[in-house]
Amino acid sequence: MRGGKKLPQDKGLVHSTYRDRRKKLVEWFLQRLPLIFVAFLVLYPVSMLLYGSFWSSTRITSPGHLTFNNFILVLKNPLVIGAILNTFWVTLGTTAISVLMGVPLAWLVARTNMPGRSKVRTLTLLPFFTSSLLVGISWALLLSPQIGLINNVFSAMGFARLNIFSLGGLIWATGLYHVPYMFLFAYPAFQSVDASLEESSQILGANVFTTFRRITFPLIAPSIVSGAILVAVSSIGLFGIVAILGTPKGIFLLTNFIQRQVSIYPVKHNVAAAVSVLLLIGTFLFIALQRRFVTKESKRFVTISGKAPRARTVDLGKWRWPMAGLYGSFIFVAVCLPYLVLLLVSLSTFWSGSISPKAFTLGNYYDLFFGTYKDQVQTAFGNSLFLAVGAATFSAGICLIIAWVIHRGTGWFKVVAEFLSMAPVAIPGIVFGVAFLWAWIRFPIQIYGTLWILIIAYVTRTIPHCTRVLGSNIIQISRDLEESARIVGASWIRILKDIIFPLIKPGLLAAWAFVFILSIKELNTSILLVTPKTNVLATLIYDIYQEGFHVKLSALVVVESAVIIVTLALFEYILKGKFISER
Repeated sequence: MRGGKKLPQDKGLVHSTYRDRRKKLVEWFLQRLPLIFVAFLVLYPVSMLLYGSFWSSTRITSPGHLTFNNFILVLKNPLVIGAILNTFWVTLGTTAISVLMGVPLAWLVARTNMPGRSKVRTLTLLPFFTSSLLVGISWALLLSPQIGLINNVFSAMGFARLNIFSLGGLIWATGLYHVPYMFLFAYPAFQSVDASLEESSQILGANVFTTFRRITFPLIAPSIVSGAILVAVSSIGLFGIVAILGTPKGIFLLTNFIQRQVSIYPVKHNVAAAVSVLLLIGTFLFIALQRRFVTKESKRFVTISGKAPRARTVDLGKWRWPMAGLYGSFIFVAVCLPYLVLLLVSLSTFWSGSISPKAFTLGNYYDLFFGTYKDQVQTAFGNSLFLAVGAATFSAGICLIIAWVIHRGTGWFKVVAEFLSMAPVAIPGIVFGVAFLWAWIRFPIQIYGTLWILIIAYVTRTIPHCTRVLGSNIIQISRDLEESARIVGASWIRILKDIIFPLIKPGLLAAWAFVFILSIKELNTSILLVTPKTNVLATLIYDIYQEGFHVKLSALVVVESAVIIVTLALFEYILKGKFISER
C-alpha cells in the first residue's frame, strides 16, 4: 500500500482471504447440515412421543392436557403386565436359541475343517435379509394344528401335533430368525482369537471341545454378550412374527399390543405412546448394559497386540462329516423349509396341510397381477419400489457425510454424529411408528398419509446400518490421500468428490442395496403409517393374512422374497462376491 492506496497484490490477498473464509463457511455448513437433519429426524419424533405419553386425550388431534394418568392406567392394566411378561420370556428364549445355535455355527465356519464351510456362510446369513413375515407365515403353514405340513406328517407317524400359535412357537420362530444376527457377531470374534492359546491347551491334553469351552469361548465372551444383548433389543421390537403367530390366539407382546391401540376403534394414541415409552426404556437399558459390558470386558480379554494373530484351522477328525450334517440340518430347517412350504402353498388351489400334485396351479400368481388383487398388488409393488429406491438414495447420500465426519472428524462434533447415527438402533420400529404419528399428524406441512412420511421413516430407521457399511469402507482409505489434497489447496467438497467418492463407490453401492432390501421388507414402522393409497408389500401381505387366503398370501410372499433374492444376487455379482459376506 502506497499513499493510502491498495496495490493489486493487496487486493488479490483480500479476495483470496475472503474466498478462503467463504469456502470454510460453506464446508462448515455442508458438514453440519446432514447432522442437523438427522438430529431432527431422530429427536423430534422421540420428543413428540414423550409428549404424547402424557397427553390426556386418546386421539392426537383432540384437545387435552398433560397428565401422569396414562402411565398409572397402563401399569395397572393386566393386559399390559401380561404383555411385558410375554415379551420378557420371548426375548429370553430368542436370545438363548440365537446364542446356542449361532455361536457353534460361526465356530464351525470360521475355525474348523468342516466340509463345505466356505459355501454355507451365505445361506446362513440369508434369513437376515428376509422379512420376519416370511418366517412367521412359513412356520404357521408348517406347524399349524389344522393345516401344518409337518404336523400332518407327525400325525401320520402317530406323534402328537405341535401348536406354533403359542409362546413356545413364538420363541422358536423368533429364535431361528435371529441366529444369523448372532452368527455375524461370533464369526469375526473367532477369526481374531490368537490360535497359540488354543494350541497350548491341546498340548496339555485338552481335546477340541474342551479347548473351545475353556479357552476359545471365554475369549470371545465380550462379542457374544454384545451380540446377545442386541439380539434381545431386536426381538423386543419385532412385530411381524408376533402378529402372525401371537395375535390370532390372543397372545400379546408389547409390539402387537401397541399396534392394537392404534388400529382398532376407538383408537388410543396416548396409551400407545405410554406403552411405547416403556418399551423404549427397556431397549435403552439393554443398550446401556451392552456398552458398559463391552467397555469393561474388552480390557480384560486382550489377545491381539501389534502382531497379527494366527487363525488356526481346527481338525475335527472323525467329527467332520457329522458336523457338516448337523450344519446342513440347520440350513434345511431354518432356510430351505420355510421357502419350500411357501412355494408349495403358492402353487396350490387350496391348502389343507398335504401336498397334492393335482392341485398345483399358477392361478394364484395370475390373480395377484391380472385378477382380483391386481390393483392392490400394483399399488403396493409400485409404492415399495419407489420407497426403497428413494430411501436408499437419500440414506446413502446423508450417511456418506455422517460416516466421513465420524471417522475423520474430531472433538464433540464427532461424538454427536456417532450418537445420532446409532440412536435409531435402540428404538424399536413399532415405537418409531407411534412416534411418527405424534410427530407428523399435526405438523404444519401435512405429509401424513403420503409416501413422504414413509421415506422419512425408512431413512431414519436405516441410518445406523448405512453409516456402518460406509464407515467400514472409509476407514480403509488412508488419510495421506486427503492430506496431500489439502496441501495443494483442495476443498473438503473437492476431496469428497474426487478422492473419497471414487474409492468408496463399491461401499456406496453396497450401502444403497442394503437400505433398498431393508426398505422392501420393512413392516414394524410401516404398519402404523400406511393408508390404502400408500400400502406397501409388507403391509399388504399382513392384510391378506388377516383375510385367511393362505394360497394368495404365500404367492405374494414368494414375490417379495424373489425381489430381495434377485437384488442380493445382482449386487453380489456387481461387488464380486463381497456384498453378503461383508455386511
